Amino acid sequence: MKYEPTRVTKPNGQELVYHKPHFYLSALEGWRRQDHQDWRAILHGALLHHFSPIVDAIAEQSGMREGPLWKVIADSICIAFLMVGKHRDCEQAAREAALSIVHQRGTPLYSKRSGFHDVTVYDPNDTQTVLQTHSFRLRGGCCRIFTVDDHSYCSTCCFLKPD
Repeated sequence: MKYEPTRVTKPNGQELVYHKPHFYLSALEGWRRQDHQDWRAILHGALLHHFSPIVDAIAEQSGMREGPLWKVIADSICIAFLMVGKHRDCEQAAREAALSIVHQRGTPLYSKRSGFHDVTVYDPNDTQTVLQTHSFRLRGGCCRIFTVDDHSYCSTCCFLKPD
């Protein structure tokens, strides 16, 4: 992992410094190698270690509970793995790897609702012929943008009921 500090100046002038992790694509090669299973535990621990101070700071400043903040992080892990998997032509393995991290019960990253859904388009003349399938991330957490003035629910809000 490579770290680049991010400086944020609050409206009151206080400066906050966060160290956000940047994961190199090559670091995620582990999901293709069956002989190296502990990379998931190492990554899970690193994610907890690096995001804990950020979650603590946001919870303290915003008054939000930590659980919902961790679910937003779990959602972000899912979309990151999905995008990398699509880019590297190993989407199914990437999805499985993401779920192995966010579906671990008993950890802050646990989010049973975070996951994936496929939308498949079939040929109208031959319902056995798949024209295209696209994977989407299912969100388990809420960014709470609807609580900000002049904003409504985002299109992927987990609080919205399907049509």
